Amino acid sequence: MKKITVFLLLIVIFLAGFGLGFVAQHIKAETQKSLFVYWGAATRAPALEIIDAFKNATGVRVEATFGGSGPLLSALELSRSGDLFLGVGTSSEMQMAVKKNLVDASSVSRIAYLVPVVFVQKGNPKNITALEDLARSDVKLCLTDPTYGVGLFVKEILERNGLWDKIKGRFVEVRSGEEAVANVILGSVDATVSWHVFYYQNKEKVELVWIDPSQIEVSTVPAAITVYTKDKVLSDVFLSFLSSTTSKEILAKYGYITTVEQGVKLTPYSETWWRQQIER
Repeated sequence: MKKITVFLLLIVIFLAGFGLGFVAQHIKAETQKSLFVYWGAATRAPALEIIDAFKNATGVRVEATFGGSGPLLSALELSRSGDLFLGVGTSSEMQMAVKKNLVDASSVSRIAYLVPVVFVQKGNPKNITALEDLARSDVKLCLTDPTYGVGLFVKEILERNGLWDKIKGRFVEVRSGEEAVANVILGSVDATVSWHVFYYQNKEKVELVWIDPSQIEVSTVPAAITVYTKDKVLSDVFLSFLSSTTSKEILAKYGYITTVEQGVKLTPYSETWWRQQIER
Protein backbone atom coordinates (compact mmCIF):
# COMPACT_ATOMS: atom_id res chain seq x y z
CA MET A 1 0.00 0.00 0.00
CA LYS A 2 2.80 2.40 0.90
CA LYS A 3 4.49 1.65 -2.42
CA ILE A 4 1.31 2.48 -4.36
CA THR A 5 0.75 5.71 -2.43
CA VAL A 6 4.28 6.94 -3.06
CA PHE A 7 4.00 5.95 -6.69
CA LEU A 8 0.76 7.87 -7.16
CA LEU A 9 2.26 10.95 -5.56
CA LEU A 10 4.96 10.80 -8.19
CA ILE A 11 2.25 10.70 -10.86
CA VAL A 12 0.85 14.03 -9.65
CA ILE A 13 4.31 15.54 -10.14
CA PHE A 14 4.65 13.99 -13.58
CA LEU A 15 1.20 15.24 -14.59
CA ALA A 16 2.17 18.78 -13.73
CA GLY A 17 5.57 18.69 -15.34
CA PHE A 18 5.63 16.11 -18.11
CA GLY A 19 2.18 14.64 -18.76
CA LEU A 20 0.90 11.10 -18.59
CA GLY A 21 3.13 9.67 -21.26
CA PHE A 22 5.97 9.33 -18.78
CA VAL A 23 4.11 7.07 -16.37
CA ALA A 24 1.47 5.25 -18.40
CA GLN A 25 3.26 1.92 -18.70
CA HIS A 26 4.20 1.89 -15.02
CA ILE A 27 0.96 2.76 -13.27
CA LYS A 28 -0.88 -0.12 -14.94
CA ALA A 29 1.48 -2.52 -13.28
CA GLU A 30 1.18 -0.82 -9.90
CA THR A 31 -2.57 -0.52 -9.36
CA GLN A 32 -5.93 -1.64 -10.70
CA LYS A 33 -7.94 0.71 -8.52
CA SER A 34 -11.07 2.57 -9.58
CA LEU A 35 -12.77 5.88 -8.83
CA PHE A 36 -16.43 6.88 -8.62
CA VAL A 37 -17.45 10.33 -9.90
CA TYR A 38 -20.71 12.30 -9.67
CA TRP A 39 -20.66 14.05 -13.05
CA GLY A 40 -22.90 16.82 -14.40
CA ALA A 41 -24.83 15.55 -17.43
CA ALA A 42 -24.04 18.63 -19.53
CA THR A 43 -20.48 17.38 -19.91
CA ARG A 44 -21.34 13.74 -20.59
CA ALA A 45 -19.94 13.59 -24.16
CA PRO A 46 -16.41 14.79 -23.36
CA ALA A 47 -16.52 13.06 -19.98
CA LEU A 48 -16.74 9.64 -21.59
CA GLU A 49 -13.69 10.39 -23.72
CA ILE A 50 -11.77 11.78 -20.76
CA ILE A 51 -12.56 8.65 -18.76
CA ASP A 52 -11.32 6.45 -21.61
CA ALA A 53 -8.16 8.53 -22.03
CA PHE A 54 -7.41 8.28 -18.31
CA LYS A 55 -7.93 4.52 -18.30
CA ASN A 56 -5.77 4.05 -21.41
CA ALA A 57 -2.99 6.11 -19.87
CA THR A 58 -3.11 4.76 -16.32
CA GLY A 59 -5.16 1.57 -16.24
CA VAL A 60 -7.41 3.15 -13.60
CA ARG A 61 -11.13 2.65 -14.18
CA VAL A 62 -13.44 5.62 -13.55
CA GLU A 63 -17.12 4.94 -12.96
CA ALA A 64 -19.45 7.93 -13.38
CA THR A 65 -23.08 8.61 -12.69
CA PHE A 66 -24.46 11.48 -14.79
CA GLY A 67 -27.30 13.81 -13.88
CA GLY A 68 -28.30 17.29 -12.81
CA SER A 69 -26.02 18.96 -10.28
CA GLY A 70 -28.79 19.22 -7.68
CA PRO A 71 -29.81 15.54 -7.75
CA LEU A 72 -26.14 14.50 -7.85
CA LEU A 73 -25.40 16.59 -4.78
CA SER A 74 -28.32 14.94 -2.98
CA ALA A 75 -27.05 11.51 -4.00
CA LEU A 76 -23.60 12.33 -2.64
CA GLU A 77 -25.07 13.55 0.63
CA LEU A 78 -27.27 10.49 1.05
CA SER A 79 -24.74 7.85 0.03
CA ARG A 80 -21.75 9.44 1.76
CA SER A 81 -19.53 7.72 -0.76
CA GLY A 82 -17.75 8.48 -4.01
CA ASP A 83 -14.50 10.17 -4.92
CA LEU A 84 -15.21 13.32 -6.96
CA PHE A 85 -18.10 15.71 -7.63
CA LEU A 86 -18.31 17.66 -10.91
CA GLY A 87 -21.23 20.06 -11.05
CA VAL A 88 -22.56 22.09 -13.96
CA GLY A 89 -24.73 25.18 -13.74
CA THR A 90 -24.71 27.71 -10.95
CA SER A 91 -21.91 27.75 -8.39
CA SER A 92 -24.52 27.21 -5.68
CA GLU A 93 -24.30 23.41 -5.78
CA MET A 94 -20.55 23.39 -5.23
CA GLN A 95 -20.87 26.10 -2.59
CA MET A 96 -23.48 23.97 -0.86
CA ALA A 97 -21.22 20.93 -1.12
CA VAL A 98 -18.47 22.89 0.61
CA LYS A 99 -20.83 24.31 3.23
CA LYS A 100 -22.14 20.85 4.07
CA ASN A 101 -18.61 19.47 4.21
CA LEU A 102 -19.27 17.02 1.39
CA VAL A 103 -16.17 18.02 -0.59
CA ASP A 104 -12.69 19.21 0.26
CA ALA A 105 -12.88 22.99 -0.24
CA SER A 106 -9.18 23.22 -1.01
CA SER A 107 -9.59 20.87 -3.97
CA VAL A 108 -12.27 22.85 -5.84
CA SER A 109 -11.09 23.53 -9.40
CA ARG A 110 -12.60 25.06 -12.55
CA ILE A 111 -12.47 22.62 -15.45
CA ALA A 112 -14.30 24.52 -18.19
CA TYR A 113 -16.77 27.32 -18.93
CA LEU A 114 -20.25 27.29 -20.46
CA VAL A 115 -22.18 30.15 -22.07
CA PRO A 116 -25.98 30.45 -21.89
CA VAL A 117 -27.53 31.03 -25.33
CA VAL A 118 -31.01 31.06 -26.86
CA PHE A 119 -31.83 28.07 -29.07
CA VAL A 120 -34.46 28.52 -31.79
CA GLN A 121 -35.90 26.36 -34.55
CA LYS A 122 -33.99 26.09 -37.81
CA GLY A 123 -34.61 29.23 -39.85
CA ASN A 124 -35.71 31.12 -36.70
CA PRO A 125 -39.37 31.38 -37.85
CA LYS A 126 -40.36 33.50 -34.83
CA ASN A 127 -37.51 35.96 -35.49
CA ILE A 128 -36.15 35.71 -31.96
CA THR A 129 -33.11 37.98 -31.75
CA ALA A 130 -32.80 38.94 -28.09
CA LEU A 131 -33.44 37.63 -24.59
CA GLU A 132 -36.46 39.93 -24.28
CA ASP A 133 -38.20 38.12 -27.16
CA LEU A 134 -38.69 35.09 -24.93
CA ALA A 135 -41.35 37.02 -23.02
CA ARG A 136 -43.45 37.58 -26.15
CA SER A 137 -46.91 36.03 -26.04
CA ASP A 138 -46.40 34.31 -29.39
CA VAL A 139 -43.26 32.48 -28.30
CA LYS A 140 -43.70 29.03 -26.80
CA LEU A 141 -40.82 28.52 -24.39
CA CYS A 142 -39.19 25.48 -22.81
CA LEU A 143 -36.92 25.75 -19.76
CA THR A 144 -35.13 23.31 -17.48
CA ASP A 145 -36.30 22.78 -13.88
CA PRO A 146 -35.44 26.16 -12.26
CA THR A 147 -34.45 24.68 -8.91
CA TYR A 148 -30.96 23.51 -9.89
CA GLY A 149 -28.28 23.42 -12.60
CA VAL A 150 -28.84 25.18 -15.90
CA GLY A 151 -32.48 25.83 -14.98
CA LEU A 152 -31.52 27.77 -11.86
CA PHE A 153 -28.76 29.56 -13.77
CA VAL A 154 -31.23 30.66 -16.47
CA LYS A 155 -33.80 31.71 -13.88
CA GLU A 156 -31.21 33.98 -12.23
CA ILE A 157 -30.38 35.55 -15.61
CA LEU A 158 -34.06 36.17 -16.35
CA GLU A 159 -34.58 37.66 -12.89
CA ARG A 160 -31.64 40.04 -13.27
CA ASN A 161 -33.06 41.23 -16.58
CA GLY A 162 -36.60 41.69 -15.29
CA LEU A 163 -38.05 38.85 -17.38
CA TRP A 164 -38.72 36.02 -14.95
CA ASP A 165 -42.11 37.30 -13.76
CA LYS A 166 -43.20 37.65 -17.41
CA ILE A 167 -42.19 34.07 -18.22
CA LYS A 168 -42.91 32.26 -14.96
CA GLY A 169 -45.76 29.77 -15.17
CA ARG A 170 -46.06 29.74 -18.95
CA PHE A 171 -43.16 27.59 -20.12
CA VAL A 172 -42.80 23.87 -20.68
CA GLU A 173 -40.56 22.47 -17.92
CA VAL A 174 -38.10 19.64 -18.55
CA ARG A 175 -35.36 17.98 -16.54
CA SER A 176 -32.22 18.78 -18.53
CA GLY A 177 -30.69 21.29 -20.91
CA GLU A 178 -30.34 18.60 -23.58
CA GLU A 179 -34.03 17.76 -23.31
CA ALA A 180 -34.94 21.44 -23.65
CA VAL A 181 -32.92 21.72 -26.87
CA ALA A 182 -34.49 18.49 -28.14
CA ASN A 183 -37.94 20.06 -27.72
CA VAL A 184 -36.87 22.96 -29.95
CA ILE A 185 -35.51 20.55 -32.57
CA LEU A 186 -38.77 18.59 -32.55
CA GLY A 187 -40.73 21.81 -33.04
CA SER A 188 -42.86 21.37 -29.94
CA VAL A 189 -41.57 24.73 -28.63
CA ASP A 190 -40.09 27.84 -30.26
CA ALA A 191 -37.11 28.47 -28.02
CA THR A 192 -35.11 27.60 -24.93
CA VAL A 193 -32.06 28.87 -23.09
CA SER A 194 -29.29 26.36 -22.49
CA TRP A 195 -25.54 25.84 -22.78
CA HIS A 196 -23.82 26.81 -26.04
CA VAL A 197 -22.16 23.38 -26.33
CA PHE A 198 -25.43 21.68 -27.30
CA TYR A 199 -25.34 23.61 -30.56
CA TYR A 200 -22.23 21.82 -31.81
CA GLN A 201 -23.99 18.49 -31.37
CA ASN A 202 -27.04 19.69 -33.34
CA LYS A 203 -25.76 22.19 -35.93
CA GLU A 204 -27.97 20.87 -38.71
CA LYS A 205 -31.13 20.85 -36.61
CA VAL A 206 -31.19 24.05 -34.58
CA GLU A 207 -29.91 27.63 -34.49
CA LEU A 208 -28.56 29.69 -31.64
CA VAL A 209 -28.90 33.35 -30.74
CA TRP A 210 -26.09 34.86 -28.70
CA ILE A 211 -27.33 36.95 -25.79
CA ASP A 212 -26.09 40.50 -25.14
CA PRO A 213 -22.98 40.02 -22.96
CA SER A 214 -24.15 42.69 -20.52
CA GLN A 215 -27.12 40.46 -19.68
CA ILE A 216 -25.27 37.25 -18.86
CA GLU A 217 -22.25 35.66 -17.24
CA VAL A 218 -20.55 32.36 -17.97
CA SER A 219 -21.06 29.26 -15.90
CA THR A 220 -18.22 27.09 -14.66
CA VAL A 221 -17.74 23.34 -14.61
CA PRO A 222 -16.29 22.91 -11.11
CA ALA A 223 -14.72 19.73 -9.77
CA ALA A 224 -13.76 18.72 -6.26
CA ILE A 225 -12.70 15.69 -4.26
CA THR A 226 -15.31 14.42 -1.82
CA VAL A 227 -14.56 14.00 1.86
CA TYR A 228 -15.63 10.37 1.49
CA THR A 229 -12.97 9.31 -1.00
CA LYS A 230 -11.10 6.18 0.00
CA ASP A 231 -8.11 7.11 -2.12
CA LYS A 232 -7.23 10.80 -1.82
CA VAL A 233 -4.00 10.43 -3.79
CA LEU A 234 -5.63 8.73 -6.75
CA SER A 235 -8.46 11.27 -6.65
CA ASP A 236 -5.83 14.01 -6.81
CA VAL A 237 -4.31 12.32 -9.84
CA PHE A 238 -7.64 12.30 -11.68
CA LEU A 239 -8.42 15.89 -10.66
CA SER A 240 -5.06 16.93 -12.12
CA PHE A 241 -5.83 14.98 -15.29
CA LEU A 242 -9.06 16.95 -15.71
CA SER A 243 -6.93 20.08 -16.15
CA SER A 244 -4.31 18.41 -18.34
CA THR A 245 -3.66 19.20 -21.99
CA THR A 246 -5.30 15.90 -22.96
CA SER A 247 -8.56 16.76 -21.19
CA LYS A 248 -8.56 20.35 -22.47
CA GLU A 249 -8.19 19.11 -26.05
CA ILE A 250 -11.13 16.74 -25.59
CA LEU A 251 -13.27 19.48 -24.05
CA ALA A 252 -12.38 21.90 -26.85
CA LYS A 253 -13.40 19.33 -29.47
CA TYR A 254 -16.94 19.48 -28.08
CA GLY A 255 -17.03 23.27 -27.79
CA TYR A 256 -16.30 23.56 -24.08
CA ILE A 257 -14.21 26.62 -23.29
CA THR A 258 -11.10 26.37 -21.12
CA THR A 259 -9.17 29.55 -22.05
CA VAL A 260 -9.80 33.20 -22.89
CA GLU A 261 -8.52 32.56 -26.41
CA GLN A 262 -11.04 29.78 -27.01
CA GLY A 263 -13.83 31.97 -25.66
CA VAL A 264 -12.98 34.77 -28.10
CA LYS A 265 -12.74 32.31 -31.00
CA LEU A 266 -16.02 30.49 -30.34
CA THR A 267 -18.23 33.40 -29.26
CA PRO A 268 -18.87 37.00 -30.37
CA TYR A 269 -17.67 38.28 -27.00
CA SER A 270 -14.51 40.33 -26.50
CA GLU A 271 -11.25 39.32 -24.88
CA THR A 272 -11.87 41.86 -22.12
CA TRP A 273 -15.26 40.34 -21.35
CA TRP A 274 -13.82 36.84 -21.27
CA ARG A 275 -10.99 37.84 -18.98
CA GLN A 276 -13.48 39.41 -16.60
CA GLN A 277 -15.56 36.24 -16.61
CA ILE A 278 -12.70 33.82 -16.07
CA GLU A 279 -10.87 35.93 -13.49
CA ARG A 280 -13.92 36.74 -11.34
